[in-house]
Amino acid sequence: VNSTGYGLTAGFESLDEREWEYFHTHIEAGNIYINKPTTGAIVLRQPFGGVKKSAIGLGRKVGIYNYITQFLEIKQEDFD
Repeated sequence: VNSTGYGLTAGFESLDEREWEYFHTHIEAGNIYINKPTTGAIVLRQPFGGVKKSAIGLGRKVGIYNYITQFLEIKQEDFD
């Protein structure tokens, strides 16, 4: 998995807690699932995005409350 250029989501099923820990600390992915479905990020509770070619820039991940703020530029204009 880590040898690919992508890293959006990874998941696996296991009852062995040692495998959970290894997977969690060694897999390069934006979202990691253990014993759960690998689709359906929860909006406003779980950021959605990846690493490597699965990411867009260094900004915030889609799904978190302040995602849109990275695209805003605050200006003040006075009109007479």
